[in-house]
Amino acid sequence: MLDQSGHLPSESPKVSFSTKLFVGLFILLLLFIIGSIIGLLLIRNFLSKSKKSSSQV
Repeated sequence: MLDQSGHLPSESPKVSFSTKLFVGLFILLLLFIIGSIIGLLLIRNFLSKSKKSSSQV
């Protein structure tokens, strides 16, 4: 118990930095995935609309 509490102050900056970095990368990854999914859906809708318009004409 005492050893762990003694080691915490020296390790806390590294841990906080690594966690912030990990959270930042995780958020960026989520945004990238969500953006790619929305982009694919928009492209699919656009292609389907263009195909429908071309087939109608």
